[in-house]
Amino acid sequence: MLDDAAYRGDAASTVGEAPAVAGDVLAWSGPLAGGESAVITYSVLLKGGGDGHVGNRACVPDDEVSTDADPCATVSFGVTAP
Repeated sequence: MLDDAAYRGDAASTVGEAPAVAGDVLAWSGPLAGGESAVITYSVLLKGGGDGHVGNRACVPDDEVSTDADPCATVSFGVTAP
């Protein structure tokens, strides 16, 4: 994503500590009870010059995933110039 956008330094979480950002990786970890969720938010400023796609990939540790399940989910969308 960061070839198409610049991170604005505002990551936050509704549970626990704010996410940590290192390079192009935003990471959050913390305990969640069954049925509980954490909402992670951040913003970017879209810019030109990248591949025209912005995406997010969220993963859980492999040892916390059901057998044969993918530990990650990806969402992406295209960016077009105005």
